[in-house]
Amino acid sequence: MNFGVWFETWPLDLQIAFLLTPFVIGAIGQVITIYMAYHDLDEMKAAFPQSNHIRNQLTVWSGSGFVARYMQVNAITGAVLLSNFYLRRGELEPEEVERFPKHLKPRMLWSTWLLGISLAWLFLTVGLLKLSGVE
Repeated sequence: MNFGVWFETWPLDLQIAFLLTPFVIGAIGQVITIYMAYHDLDEMKAAFPQSNHIRNQLTVWSGSGFVARYMQVNAITGAVLLSNFYLRRGELEPEEVERFPKHLKPRMLWSTWLLGISLAWLFLTVGLLKLSGVE
C-alpha cells in the first residue's frame, strides 16, 4: 500500500501528531544541550586540561556567548561519546576520558539520541511522503 494513501486515511489529529513528533523530540534534545551549555560546561571543560582535541575545539569556539557555549558542549559531547576514535588518533588523554564526570554522560547520550531520532523520523517521514506523491 502507498504510504501517502495510507497516511491520508488517518484521523487529522493523528496526522498532525505524527508530523509534529520529530520536532517535539528534537526540541527536548536541544533543551538538554542548552541546559548543559549553561550548567555543565565548566565542569566538562575542566575534565580535559591536556587533550589536544578539546583545546583546539575550545579555541575554535572561544567565547562565552550562547553559540560558543552550545558548540563547546557539542564538541566535548562528540569527543566523549566517540572517545575511542579520538584516543586512537592521540587527540584525547586516556586518563582524562577515564576521569570524565560519570553523571554528565547520560545527559550527553539523551541529547544525542533524541536529536538523532528526531532527524531520522523527519527524514523518513519526508522521504515516504515524497515517494508516495503526497503534496
